[in-house]
Amino acid sequence: MICLHSGNVYSNADSLWSVYNNRAEPDSVRLKAMDELSWPLVFSVPDSAISLCNFSIGEFAPKGASKGLGQILRNKAVAFIMKGEYNSALDAYQQSEQNCLGAGDLDGLASTYNGYGIVFSRIGQHARSIEYYYKALSCFERLSDKQGMSIAYNNIGLIHTKRQEYDKALALYDKVLAIQKELGNQKGINTALANMAEVYLKTEQFDKSIEIYEQALEGAQRMNDEFMVATVRNNMGGAYADKGDYDKALYHFFYSLPIRNRAQDVQGQIDTYNSIAQVYVKQKDFKKALEFARRSYDLSATVGSPEGIKNSAFTLFNVFEGQRNADSALKYYREFVTIKDSLYNSENTAKLVEEEMRYGFDQREREMMLEQQRRDIVHEESNKRQRLQKIYMGIGLALCMLILLVVWRGLQARKRANRIISEQKELVEEKNKEILDSIRYAQHIQEAILPAKEFMDGFLPEYFIYYLPKDIVSGDFYWAEQFGDLSLFAAVDCTGHGVPGAFVSIVANNNLNRCVKEFGLREPAAILDKLNLLVNETLRQRRDVSSVKDGMDIALCSIRRLPDGSVELQYAGANNSMFLFAAKGSLPEKHLAIEDPESSFAVFEIKPDRQPVGNFLEHYSEPFTKHKLKLQKGESLYILTDGFADQFGGPNGKKYKQSQFKKLIFQNGHLSMQEQRDVLHTAFHTWKGDMEQIDDVCVIGVRV
Repeated sequence: MICLHSGNVYSNADSLWSVYNNRAEPDSVRLKAMDELSWPLVFSVPDSAISLCNFSIGEFAPKGASKGLGQILRNKAVAFIMKGEYNSALDAYQQSEQNCLGAGDLDGLASTYNGYGIVFSRIGQHARSIEYYYKALSCFERLSDKQGMSIAYNNIGLIHTKRQEYDKALALYDKVLAIQKELGNQKGINTALANMAEVYLKTEQFDKSIEIYEQALEGAQRMNDEFMVATVRNNMGGAYADKGDYDKALYHFFYSLPIRNRAQDVQGQIDTYNSIAQVYVKQKDFKKALEFARRSYDLSATVGSPEGIKNSAFTLFNVFEGQRNADSALKYYREFVTIKDSLYNSENTAKLVEEEMRYGFDQREREMMLEQQRRDIVHEESNKRQRLQKIYMGIGLALCMLILLVVWRGLQARKRANRIISEQKELVEEKNKEILDSIRYAQHIQEAILPAKEFMDGFLPEYFIYYLPKDIVSGDFYWAEQFGDLSLFAAVDCTGHGVPGAFVSIVANNNLNRCVKEFGLREPAAILDKLNLLVNETLRQRRDVSSVKDGMDIALCSIRRLPDGSVELQYAGANNSMFLFAAKGSLPEKHLAIEDPESSFAVFEIKPDRQPVGNFLEHYSEPFTKHKLKLQKGESLYILTDGFADQFGGPNGKKYKQSQFKKLIFQNGHLSMQEQRDVLHTAFHTWKGDMEQIDDVCVIGVRV
């Protein structure tokens, strides 16, 4: 695993800690000190690295996004990878991605995408892994970052090696080696050599593999790089084992194992335990083989590594077969085949090919753009020459005629170019009209699924809906149903906006209707649990061949009017909060968001579960939380998607943020619902100004 990281600026832990604790230093300098303090611990004592990172994140995250904070989040993610806690690593990378987007940090975003790829590779999701590696590669190319490009090539090569696509892997490692030699980076050279040697090992070119491993080992030892020494030693052991030299194989494996144990390198421990077990199988020492294969299998199961479970299950099959234990051998062989089929099925292979084709298409687009830029430069230079020629027209008639000839030829070329441009413009306009007509028709279809105003007026006496798609069609939508004295309504934000978001919104609307009509569910939390299953079931068959992620955020409420005029309110949320404008003291203190001594009302926030509906990491989902409250007459509730709060604008071009939205509710909650909608409309467009709307907007307000 190669991770982007800047070189050491400080050499002493005490001085780093002093710099970090000096609050007179700029935040960027303090975060850099913490980066340099925590990074060495990532590979040696990852628990300590995580503690240090959390210490800084707690201080700097409230201050907003920054490049330095992004690096700390990525250090934390790598430490979780070393511990084999892949879910926690994904959470850290998700925070890093949001931070990079907020800070405009393209370099950090590239590193984050690379980290996503590493995690997905570890948990056997190769199609998802290669998708993020290509995203990282595109970012590095935009930055003209050769080191970053080399890292992306290397990691894509690792996926091809796992999939036994050795020609593709070697071609990528050759690129890596060439770049690292050009940069003079010995660590990168060592990595490229080790990966090339692994390919030769897989193709049974043992002597060549060992020769290249020895070059990589020599380079790692010169650098005192224990982590690389452990990796190369382990792989050399595999080469000697395949040659039949079991003593040398075990020597290298047992040399590597304590280094990996000290570094808490879980994946490395899994590989080495299994490698040792395989040698003992070949030596027919099945007792020792069983001991080490069990260690590999149990550790793989603990951290959720499909690749590790697959490899150790096959070793256990060989152990029990050697012991003539047919039942156990068959059990582990079946597990091996099942995982292997899931990792390398045709759908995943198709996804890998699709990502490669998409990258190739993007690369051709960039080449065309560069060619157009070159033509623009040539055209501009031609205009400069014409102006200079006009200055010297008085030199003589002959020279004047020559200049006129040049100008005339230039005009002819321009006319031809203008004619071509005019024809192309007409063609583009025609195509745009066809596309726009199709999208407008899709708009009519999407509008048909939204609840009619007359329908909602029947069971919500005073409410407003502020609905503002970014494009013609929207990834946000609102939904409502009524069953007797029970009213259900929701604000839903599907992944993306425009046409992709609209498609997902139709899937979400259909499954919401199924939840309440087909399955008879009425409680918001139960509806979201069922919706999560239905959306995953609906989109699973297309997930690996589509660029649309399956997630959606939602705030779902139910209200039932009580005889005393109050309302029983239930709410469940996936990433989207519910806000209440209610009397002071009517809700627990933990929900209080804004209050004023001069006002009898306050704003409360009921926070959602921090997970989407239809999450592609389905096995990490938890049941949604049920919130049950009681509202009195005159109190109001508000649910919304993130488009309003995420809009950039204002005097400094920053996000509006939920804190301002809550103030807006507090200041205007006493107005009628229609007046509040007008206030939201004015506030949104005043804040946005001349800036582009970045996302769909949906806000629902209901007064009891």
